[in-house]
Amino acid sequence: PFEQLDFGSATAGRLAEPQHSRISFGLARAASLRGLALHIEVAFPPLAEGAAPRVSSADEGSHWPTVLLPLPQPAEVAVGDTLVVEAEARSADEQPRYSFHVWLQRAGAPSQPEALGCLCYP
Repeated sequence: PFEQLDFGSATAGRLAEPQHSRISFGLARAASLRGLALHIEVAFPPLAEGAAPRVSSADEGSHWPTVLLPLPQPAEVAVGDTLVVEAEARSADEQPRYSFHVWLQRAGAPSQPEALGCLCYP
């Protein structure tokens, strides 16, 4: 999970701390990468019957939109490249803020990853 909110034990001080996550995606096909698509998924603790309710904006009929964060410039990617995203969530304010620093590590290239940009929402 990118961001975890536990409203049963949340305190104002804990929510004030930014949450960080690093996510890597191995690319399986060559393409022109133009941005990141985000969706929200809410997981709940299991019910007494054992099933855990789940809500996802990726489900058909969801009222939550998929968010598209375009890259500043499209990037040509190849099979075997790795997309690295460092994400930060700041939930302390009335309006949460999210930022995504995006890098591309070329397959077989030992050099530093190529910075593709910093995407923010909202």
